[in-house]
Amino acid sequence: MSSKWVLNPEELTVDRVLSVLREFEENFRRKEARGLKGHLIGKLDGEFDVANELFVLHFHCICTGEMASFLRGRVAKKPAYRGNDYIVRPVLVRALYNPAFQTSYISKTHWVKGTNNGLRGADRIRYSGGRVPEPFGSLYLSVLNAIPLSKLYVFINVAIRNGVLIDNLG
Repeated sequence: MSSKWVLNPEELTVDRVLSVLREFEENFRRKEARGLKGHLIGKLDGEFDVANELFVLHFHCICTGEMASFLRGRVAKKPAYRGNDYIVRPVLVRALYNPAFQTSYISKTHWVKGTNNGLRGADRIRYSGGRVPEPFGSLYLSVLNAIPLSKLYVFINVAIRNGVLIDNLG
């Protein structure tokens, strides 16, 4: 996630969400990413920080091969993705340990509420879970409802044809 994706409620608009999607996808369309072997399927996700009244947009992805290395290396080192006191782990890449759960998790149907005190180490407090409180829940639902579901996903070297995911490398 990028530090630019932590939004006040008035910043959570259809245009802003679409710009976040474009910004993330552009990382994989740049010259240094062209020709990478591997696949990436990502979906926009979010959380609402109730303590600070902030929407925290981010992506959950499944990636393979050179895409995982590119995400962990090149993308994670860009200034926007380095994190700050609020965002401690802006890019986290882990191996699949439960593929069925992790693959389905990227398409979860809800955002959760959370709290984040912005501190690091033992002083950091972050709780997650439960419904986003009103009026913020209705705000994010109305924004997401105005965006076609297919636009909330980022596919790199993957395509959907006739309802089937296919390799789009060659």
